[in-house]
Amino acid sequence: MRRAFEAVTRIMDSLKMGETVLLIYDESLIPEFSFLFFVEYASRKDMPVIVDDILDSLYVIKQHLEFIGIDTKFFEDITVIKVGGTNIVGNVHQHIPLEVPIGRSTAWRLEKFTRRRVVP
Repeated sequence: MRRAFEAVTRIMDSLKMGETVLLIYDESLIPEFSFLFFVEYASRKDMPVIVDDILDSLYVIKQHLEFIGIDTKFFEDITVIKVGGTNIVGNVHQHIPLEVPIGRSTAWRLEKFTRRRVVP
């Protein structure tokens, strides 16, 4: 396990400021621990962390960490750009509401339900 962390640390050290990191993990790898690793790594390197919280996924990670007894006060210092969702976690810099586009099939159902013309 230690070798895996050292390998990931070498990869992280090779990144340049401003590059985006997309983490794809197996089901066996716990995303909460990966998140902790990256936050701790950034803290050690004095790098800012900006999280895209899509549909309350950050809230779920925080709840899981609290459930297993990990202190989550550090979440207050994380800058967050929130897309959709309602649960506020971290220092939300911007909240982008998610709007569901109305397609033809949805418009037809709404027309049937409301008995009014709906234009998609």
